[in-house]
Amino acid sequence: MSRMDDGLGRDTFWAFLNRVSGRFRGLYLSAMGIWTVIHGLPLIIGLVTARLIDGADEAVDSTVWWLLGLTVGLMVLRAAVLMGGLRLTFTLIFRISSWIKVQVLGQVLRTPSWRSTARGDGDILNRLREDTDEIGGLLEWSTDLIYRSVLLVAAIAVLVSTDPVMTLPLVLLLGGLWASVHLKRRVGALREDIRAQQGEISATVTDVLTGIRDVRLSDTVEGRLRALDRRFAARRATQVRHQIYADLTSDLFRITVMVGTAAVLLIVSVRIANGEFSIGKLVLFLTYIAWLGEQMFFFGYILARVQSGRVSYGRLSGLVGTAAAAGMPAAAAEPLTELKVTGLTRAPGPGTTASPPVSFTVRPGQLVAITGEVGSGKSTLVRGLLGLGTDVRGSVRWNGREIAGDAAYFRAPRVGYARQSPRFLRGTVSENLALGSSDVTTEQMERALAAVRLAPGSSGLPAGLDTLLDSGEARQISGGQRQRLALARMLCRPAQVYVVDDCDSSLDAPTARLIWETLPAQWPGAWIVVSHNPDLLAMADVVVTVVREPETGPPPAEPVPADAC
Repeated sequence: MSRMDDGLGRDTFWAFLNRVSGRFRGLYLSAMGIWTVIHGLPLIIGLVTARLIDGADEAVDSTVWWLLGLTVGLMVLRAAVLMGGLRLTFTLIFRISSWIKVQVLGQVLRTPSWRSTARGDGDILNRLREDTDEIGGLLEWSTDLIYRSVLLVAAIAVLVSTDPVMTLPLVLLLGGLWASVHLKRRVGALREDIRAQQGEISATVTDVLTGIRDVRLSDTVEGRLRALDRRFAARRATQVRHQIYADLTSDLFRITVMVGTAAVLLIVSVRIANGEFSIGKLVLFLTYIAWLGEQMFFFGYILARVQSGRVSYGRLSGLVGTAAAAGMPAAAAEPLTELKVTGLTRAPGPGTTASPPVSFTVRPGQLVAITGEVGSGKSTLVRGLLGLGTDVRGSVRWNGREIAGDAAYFRAPRVGYARQSPRFLRGTVSENLALGSSDVTTEQMERALAAVRLAPGSSGLPAGLDTLLDSGEARQISGGQRQRLALARMLCRPAQVYVVDDCDSSLDAPTARLIWETLPAQWPGAWIVVSHNPDLLAMADVVVTVVREPETGPPPAEPVPADAC
């Protein structure tokens, strides 16, 4: 998957559309060309028919047959071309919208959670679904904007050259277009409100389903439902206003077309009676007026579509936030000889505890244990080490190179990470271990599961690697099994540094002892482990004790030799 050259949101709206259309240039130009033919054929039919009628003279029967044959032939051609045009249109829309979905999701995944704006999962899914489809549809419609503009100029030129006086009423149609700009902007603003409200509804539903047990136990189901109903009512009110403005805009175009047509017919009747206007010209103007009315309606619609597209682009830009800075490519990393951490800390975020400054050094083959009382900031420290938190202070040096705060550097194959509260994908155990990578083999998975004492056929894995897991917490397995599965997932990708955040807290002592006797021996590297397990602390080369920050200021946490514990 190729990344966007510039992150979503760094381009202007029009620059983004131009870049995406350029990516699908061949398909884009093909769709434009085929729809130019489809919408241009009625103009050709009207022009040729007018010329044949005015030049028929005495050959009335011959003219009728010519008209019939020409009309049938062109309509058959148009129908055939129309099938190809529809196929190209839907292909273009689906390819663009799916590509944008992948790019946006990729940026969301590459953006550290602390940099992105906090949003519910339902809101994220709503934006990925609706806003990407909106932009994909707008880009397809932009092909219409280009060729219809060209055809519109050509049609008006034909009418002016045929009869300038009769062309003047068409100004009403153009005036109606510009009069609708204000209404279209209002439609776009209301559309933005609807999307925002739908995102809030989706987020609320997702949050309720995620915490359904707590909602039931606290007997707050009715209250949550009433709050959700209020959100639905607010969205309905906005949708009503949106529909009113949209219908007003649509009626404005219809009325403009009707008035313009009536004015043309009135002038025509007078000029035909005076012998100043031929039947062929009448056919030409009637054909072109109907076609121009359709184009005016389109241009009014595209104005609203552009406004909706701007809204969608802004929502997607807000979703991805500020993309994570790209780190040095993994392939260019030199083998670790020493990871030196000096005075590492970070400012507390909302609801978190500030971590005291910590210093330690770890080399391949060594194990650093980080321990401390609950709430002292051990996990905060680890996240700061991995560059997953904001305002990181202190120094982290990889072979002497400063990498503090560089989240992109702390990735496989340099670093493996097992988090304190692991999350899983809906799918099999093997899919959760591989995470979409074809480089992870079945042998690697089985070896990792054996190392963490998760045997296929056990209560946790009744179907082995084919055991199905739910998304999120995978509640069909126990807390200890989830922690061991998180360890196995990390082990499936050999790394130079393994960072484990309290993944043995739910394990019984014998199982934890066996795991820690196995992992550092079979997966050599530098290990940094947050744990309270006494067996792990006893085998560690260095133990760092993190203490809760006192109000008078934090004393630095000093490394303690393992034999002193």
